Amino acid sequence: SSPDFQTLPLYIYNQTAHAVKYSMYALCTLIIVTILVLLLAVLEHGYRLVLNFVQRRSAGNPTPANVADVYDAETYTRWKNYNADNCKLSMVSALISLGVTVALLAFNAYAAIAAVFPAGDFWQLVAVVLTHAVITSVVNLGLNYVDTMIIEQKYGFNRTTMKTFLMDQLRNLLLEILLDIGPLGEMLQPMGT
Repeated sequence: SSPDFQTLPLYIYNQTAHAVKYSMYALCTLIIVTILVLLLAVLEHGYRLVLNFVQRRSAGNPTPANVADVYDAETYTRWKNYNADNCKLSMVSALISLGVTVALLAFNAYAAIAAVFPAGDFWQLVAVVLTHAVITSVVNLGLNYVDTMIIEQKYGFNRTTMKTFLMDQLRNLLLEILLDIGPLGEMLQPMGT
């Protein structure tokens, strides 16, 4: 390595051995916030996974005696199977969502996208929000297809055609974009951007 190469801990140490610059405080804060965001994302997705695992495991339990006379055995079994299929899909969804979130944050994709646009809070923020909405919609398209067109249809709950399904997905994307960008514009307006 070159003599002027420094790792982050050495750089921080060299800064603290002298008067600390405000940029160091900002860098440390940014690192801490990034770690917290990643930690919260992992914890949230992990919690969803554990919940779905417990719910899926409990689907094999027999009908409780106190409600056995209330539910028809066939209907109850069908509901448990439907619920188990939804839990499996939800577990896959949580893993995929976690992977996409960590990948976008770890590879600094949002900063790269924001850098394409001119400096200014509004357009960079719009670009990041739009990118997130599009990536989320594309990832969820396959999962929504399995949920609506396979699982729901398997149990007789779906009468949706492919055309209607795709139109619904497009509408959801447009609504997400409008509901995300509208408040952002209102929040940034007082800042003069």
